[in-house]
Amino acid sequence: MADVSSASTKPLIAQQEADYKKQVLENRKLKEGHMNEVAETKNRNETQVELMRKDYNVKLSQEKNDLELKLNEIRERYADRILKENERFESELSDLKRAHTDQVAELKTTQVKDIERMQKSHREYIDNAKNKFESEKAKSRA
Repeated sequence: MADVSSASTKPLIAQQEADYKKQVLENRKLKEGHMNEVAETKNRNETQVELMRKDYNVKLSQEKNDLELKLNEIRERYADRILKENERFESELSDLKRAHTDQVAELKTTQVKDIERMQKSHREYIDNAKNKFESEKAKSRA
């Protein structure tokens, strides 16, 4: 009976081994399929990440360029404003110097006239005093 049972189990064992090999082969194919799918997904995601990086870098450089342009614009306006202010201050300083020179000249003229008036007044006083002295001297001799 051992022969009969071993003979009847041989095809069963062979069938089980064939099923096992078939399952192993299917598992291998599934594993390869999953690995291929993972690799494709990984490559697709890496490509998307690279595109996102490039897009980000492009936007970053565009924003940087825009900011540089705005900064240069502001610097130019500031330089123009400084130039105009310097011109205005120079003009104002020139006007102040001219006004000061005019005032000094006017003061000199006024002072010269005052001195001449005082000298004239002193001469008249001296002449009057001299005439008075002479008339008193003439009175006392007479």
